[in-house]
Amino acid sequence: MQSAKPFHRENVADILDISIALQKEGWHTEAANLLAECLKLQPNLPQATGRLSYLFRRFGPPLWIQHDLAAFMPMRFIRTWDENGTQRCAVAAPKDPQALLNQSDPKYGFRFHHCTWAYCSDNALDSLKLRFAVHFQRNTDAPLAVKCSRVLLAIYILARERLGLLPRFSEDGVVHVWLCTEGHAGAEQWQNHLYFYAIDTPRQPSEWIRQLCHEYGHLVIPGIGPFDAPEEWANGLIGERLFMKWLAGGEFKELWNPSPDLQTFVQSGADRLLREFVQTPAPIDGARWSADLCIALALYAEAAHGPQLLAEIIASQETRTPQQFWTAYKKALQKRASFEVRKIEGLKTFLVPIFSDAQYNISSERQDVSLYIDDKPIKPGAWIALKTGWHKIRCVPDNISSITITQKPAGRSSPARR
Repeated sequence: MQSAKPFHRENVADILDISIALQKEGWHTEAANLLAECLKLQPNLPQATGRLSYLFRRFGPPLWIQHDLAAFMPMRFIRTWDENGTQRCAVAAPKDPQALLNQSDPKYGFRFHHCTWAYCSDNALDSLKLRFAVHFQRNTDAPLAVKCSRVLLAIYILARERLGLLPRFSEDGVVHVWLCTEGHAGAEQWQNHLYFYAIDTPRQPSEWIRQLCHEYGHLVIPGIGPFDAPEEWANGLIGERLFMKWLAGGEFKELWNPSPDLQTFVQSGADRLLREFVQTPAPIDGARWSADLCIALALYAEAAHGPQLLAEIIASQETRTPQQFWTAYKKALQKRASFEVRKIEGLKTFLVPIFSDAQYNISSERQDVSLYIDDKPIKPGAWIALKTGWHKIRCVPDNISSITITQKPAGRSSPARR
């Protein structure tokens, strides 16, 4: 519920009454925003500050905050990202740095006395929505919680904007993250909770980011498996490889201090799997699936066809088996009259899947290009018969970034000219 605008100072008493009524009905977020509205109109109003502080202590931070009211909430904003003059993301904490919260995690009952809250606006007109609550046990762990919050907000934006993915198990849209001193070094996802254990165990910044990407992958990508190794389900590994690759692209600055070397991790992880897939792709009629082959297919689909096609594959899965993932990939291409294939970075050829014996036309964004398929020249503009399977296409000159594959419609006999 967004409050009506504009309000004036003479409305404060009425707004207070409405906020009290909303609070009694359990509309705590709406009540908090109206109390902040009172403070905007009449700063330091005791009735508003007292009730707002009570709401925070009793029910936690509001699930959403109107942009113009953020400054009047009993929280301090540690880091913010702006877009076109509008606050898009914010990491916040209680206004009193010494304030102790009294929280327990739902799985183990560990005690947590501190928290940072990560808010994100899905568009410039939207309010800031609470996406992550990062709980920690000692005040000295606050810098780590802020870093984790920023990375998670970046991953949230990438997964939502590029793949349309949101946390699968969170009814209110909030993911709870627990930075635990207990346990053995590692992490896990449980329902809408991410656990990081033995946080005093030294980790490189890139390892922290890898674990955050991995666990968020479990949270937003449907499980694909089961596999014997290295994990039963490949969704965490897909998230790890894909999100790390996107973060390494540099769209988000100052995620961690000191700045991590993500490119080295990507080169030894996602890039290696992609190269191996291009050299030995999955059999066109299915495969003896390993987790690595499944991850490589996801990486290839995103790199060769773009994130929108990968999003379509993930959304269309009817089961969680790797064979279904492969079938969804085939169906996504087969239903298109034409599909794009982008060149994998570092390679000079395009790897093209053909799923049925037919005639195809292959074109590029430039007309002055010679095309070779499986090292045989292609006549420009001609329809050529291709067998089911993977084909390698080379362009001369080789500075072409993408090609388009078009299957000849059934019953069409005249050749196409481009």
